[in-house]
Amino acid sequence: MVKRESEGSSEAGVRGSMTVADAGRLGGRKLVEKYGKEHMADLGRISGNKLLKERGPEYFSTLAQAGGAANAATHDHEYFSNLGRQGGEVMKARGKEYFQRIGRLSAQSPKRKPQV
Repeated sequence: MVKRESEGSSEAGVRGSMTVADAGRLGGRKLVEKYGKEHMADLGRISGNKLLKERGPEYFSTLAQAGGAANAATHDHEYFSNLGRQGGEVMKARGKEYFQRIGRLSAQSPKRKPQV
């Protein structure tokens, strides 16, 4: 993490004690407090749709592949085994009917593209 100090300011001690990442996080929290989660979700949806129109679905596919490769590089086999085991435990706890029901709901979603 890079710390950036304000140059030539009398507040250099105060500003210099916060990292750029901390400042961004604080600013993001303030925006959510001011505008609300719904506004931020709408903003993300609008931005994502704009990127989809400009760059196409291949762009998101490339991002997903890069993220998956980075995830695979940082975790070992045991990590993924534990994830699978936890998923199986959740499935047992909720029951097969739960997942059948949410699968049917997803298939009926108006956002879902018809299968060709």
